[in-house]
Formats: sequence, structure tokens, C-alpha cells
Amino acid sequence: ARPPSGGSLLAPPRGDAGGEEDSSEWSPLARPKGAPRTAKAYEDEFRQLPKETLEYAVYLGMDPSEDADLLWIAEEARNAEVPDGWTTMQDPKGGLYYYEQQTGHAIRQHPMDAHYAAMYLEMKLARGTDEEGKVKDKDRRARNQRLTVADLKQ
Repeated sequence: ARPPSGGSLLAPPRGDAGGEEDSSEWSPLARPKGAPRTAKAYEDEFRQLPKETLEYAVYLGMDPSEDADLLWIAEEARNAEVPDGWTTMQDPKGGLYYYEQQTGHAIRQHPMDAHYAAMYLEMKLARGTDEEGKVKDKDRRARNQRLTVADLKQ
């Protein structure tokens, strides 16, 4: 995971002070502590995977039940390093944000999130699906319950 680099005199993204920012747009690691988990519905099916991986999968646009073969992308995104020029910062309330030093740009989404979301879409389109965009697989749920992080790294 990406640990905070400590407090900063730099301003966090606007809207943070009043808590008015839409936390559903934030990277799962930057989302406020009390924000609802968006992947809760998948936790029973994917018992062996970290909840954070499922959160990242949903955040990137995946349906973990349909995209189990692509969950490695969410795991990789969850552990991605901050690119050169970017710093992980912490706002006064303890929330994470990302600061690009050259431009002074601050965001709640990890700078690599768009890359991983695009990778997911590209891989999903390349693998082939039925007319509704779903992969046909009768034994998927049983296999998903046994899926581990080690399986995602293969």
C-alpha cells in the first residue's frame, strides 16, 4: 500500500475542508474512513481476497464476479507506486491525496488509476465476451471463493 508521507503545508484538493467532496470519486486508499465500501456485495464470493483489492476492482469499473480473471489488475493498481514527480500527502483530517510538484496539481485519485482502468477495459475487450459483455462460465462462483492474491500474481 501507499503510506502517507506526513502532513503538508500544501493545500489538499478543494472541497476537503467542508467534507463536501464526492468521496465516490476518490481512490479507495484516499477515501475517508467512514465512507461506505462499494465492494461489500462481492466479499462473500471472494473470501480469500483482501477487501481492498475488491474495492479497487469496483473503483476501476470491474464487476468482480464477471471479471475474476482480470482482478490481478486491481491488485497491481492497489500496490502501484506513485510516479516520479508525484508525492502522497495527508490533509489536516488525515485523508490521503496526491500532489504533482511541478504543476502544483492535487488530486484524490492515484495518478496511475486512469492507466489501470484503461488497461482493464482493453483486456476485457480483448478476451471476448457474449452479446451482453459477460463471460460464460458455470463454475465461476466456486472458483472465485478459492481465489487468493497469489493466484492474481500468476
